[in-house]
Amino acid sequence: MSLINPRRGDLIAALGEATATPYFIYRLRNAMLSSPTGRRILRDRPRISSQTMSMTYLRTLPENSVGRSYAAWLDREGVSPDTRDQVKYIDDE
Repeated sequence: MSLINPRRGDLIAALGEATATPYFIYRLRNAMLSSPTGRRILRDRPRISSQTMSMTYLRTLPENSVGRSYAAWLDREGVSPDTRDQVKYIDDE
């Protein structure tokens, strides 16, 4: 259980997926559909991985930018973009 052992990232992800429906995931999808960028993300389904982005570059971005904050969080937590398992419990098709 992720509530008992918060170091189990796989269980935290499973809990998040299991509790995302029906309300949050549909609201998120609808919000994304309301903007061109959100629609493009849903259409293209880009993968965030160590192969698709440069951590070195993200660390050079301005303070408080999303990219630099993301890189700092990954560094602080000792994880990488590849750490999270694939989504298993959300059927969004």
